Amino acid sequence: MKHLEIYQEICAEMEQEAPLTFRTKQAVRTLSNIIAEEDTLQKVINSEGMHYETTGDKGQRYLKTRPEYTELQRLRDKKRAYLSKLGMGVGDTPEDDFT
Repeated sequence: MKHLEIYQEICAEMEQEAPLTFRTKQAVRTLSNIIAEEDTLQKVINSEGMHYETTGDKGQRYLKTRPEYTELQRLRDKKRAYLSKLGMGVGDTPEDDFT
């Protein structure tokens, strides 16, 4: 789902409760971008995995965390913060938002 579709869907849901202010719409726009990026990164992780293997200069093998996975974790923290600010948490605990 593209960020504009996500934005429109969130706004429509929130406008059922009350009209949205400009600042709220800006926060929803940021949240929709976060969600769209999260979807993109999740697809990379699903296809490539959370880790990759590399070889050091002396031939040793390393298992490293994929940068996309680190960014995905960071985005989920931001998403949780925006959901909370907008009063959109789904569950009683932050973990419930992502199950």
